[in-house]
Amino acid sequence: MTANRHRLRPGTSKFNGSDPKPQSAAETTLEVGEDGRVDPDVIPLSELVAGGDTEPAADAGEHDGRARPRKTPCASCPYRTGVASGIWHPEEYEKLVRYDGETFEQPVQTFMCHQGEGDVCSGWLGHADPSELLAVRIGIMRGDLHPECADYTTDVPLFSSGAEAADHGLRDLQEPGEKAISTIDKLVRLRNLET
Repeated sequence: MTANRHRLRPGTSKFNGSDPKPQSAAETTLEVGEDGRVDPDVIPLSELVAGGDTEPAADAGEHDGRARPRKTPCASCPYRTGVASGIWHPEEYEKLVRYDGETFEQPVQTFMCHQGEGDVCSGWLGHADPSELLAVRIGIMRGDLHPECADYTTDVPLFSSGAEAADHGLRDLQEPGEKAISTIDKLVRLRNLET
């Protein structure tokens, strides 16, 4: 396998932020393009799960239509300190930095889980005080996000900023290591993608 055979890009701007209402992951899909990158148009992201983390959002049995975080950040979450570098498309890493500013400077779009079916990214919520994220405040106010998002915490080690997570993720983008390639393969293999 070549080092840049796959680079995961979880979806359209609607899935990752430009639509203020979280989009169902079933509506967002992936396909490996000629450039070796995964493009959003064929495979539901909800079916791409790494590291065996298939835990639904907290209290998923009582889902009321409002997006919630998973219990823990996904195994391939770009905010995890232990995640391999170079898994996701560069645009996905660049999005992380936009949420580091003062609350009034941040995007109003919720950062959704790259793998979850309409889940809010637990790494994004847990890397800092989620009540300071403009998108969380607006999402709760609009009724798009469950209020538990504002209080989310995790014991999973996370980068302390989007910039740190992005720097780490972009570091090995041109030549991802074995762990990154293995993670990408797991994500792709779960959908039986053939390149």
